[in-house]
Amino acid sequence: MNKQEIIEKARTAILKGEKEVDGYYIYTSKVDLDMKLDKNEIPLWEQTRQAILEFMYFVVIDINTSETERGLHTVINWLSEEGETDHSLNFIQMLLGDDVVRVKINERRIEKGISFERANILFSKILKRYPHEQDSRINIALERELGIIK
Repeated sequence: MNKQEIIEKARTAILKGEKEVDGYYIYTSKVDLDMKLDKNEIPLWEQTRQAILEFMYFVVIDINTSETERGLHTVINWLSEEGETDHSLNFIQMLLGDDVVRVKINERRIEKGISFERANILFSKILKRYPHEQDSRINIALERELGIIK
């Protein structure tokens, strides 16, 4: 089976909620970039994320970038022939350019026994749960998670 056939099978598997396809493990990285890029720069951003994963011998299924209030969210589905640990998934996401604070928060969650899949939440998804006047509660929670509360 060639690479494109594996990618098509993986897309179908993702829609079914499956985590493996033909001996490959399916993973999702969510990169939170806290800066805006010009529309013409986004394709290069995505191509370099793909190059990073391919350099590490992973197969990229798809890359989708969307704009947020503060920057960009890039969601990348990819395949690995080996099962990755929660720590390595967080590290790979950091290599892909994820927000450093998110990487630290995810690492703390992983250390507490929370799987990377559950821990890996984009900040905007959390912020939407709370009214803006309660942002200080979110900051306190993040500070506690990072262990830097005064």
